[in-house]
Amino acid sequence: MTLMSSNTQTDTKPEQNALGFSLPRTVASRIGIVDDALRVEKYLYTSLVALTKRQMHAIELQDTNLLLRVLTERQTVVDKLVAQHKCFKPYRNVWDQLVDGFDESTRARIEKSIDELRTMAEQVADADEKAAETLKSRKSAVQEELLGAQKTRTALNAYGNKKTGNTARFQDTQA
Repeated sequence: MTLMSSNTQTDTKPEQNALGFSLPRTVASRIGIVDDALRVEKYLYTSLVALTKRQMHAIELQDTNLLLRVLTERQTVVDKLVAQHKCFKPYRNVWDQLVDGFDESTRARIEKSIDELRTMAEQVADADEKAAETLKSRKSAVQEELLGAQKTRTALNAYGNKKTGNTARFQDTQA
């Protein structure tokens, strides 16, 4: 193995860490792993933010079918995000070893990307909370309307048991 610099090695044979997980030896390979993971997560979180906006729009329109379609799309993105997190978990467990040797500009770029992901995750969580509150208040309003209708029906029934519209006034019979 020949060392070319403190950050680059020509030997790409993985090294074992304390957890028994193999990390690529070259800094460039490790940067590639982190960049790829961050790129995928950014794409998924961007999709999730957009779907969250569509979800709120569907709630505002009170369009249940649209809301269900958006929620289905959203679940697909969430499933992909969970899978991405599972794939990257071994690297998170050895983060210090993974980023060992990254130069300051690379570390700053990665930290900025991670901060952007956190911001997007917070946006999604905040929007979900707002959507849940909106749906809960709409549910309460519908319950109050139904209760009001039931009270009206009860009051009308108090005046007598007149059947209106439930029986036919005329009958077709053959003689």
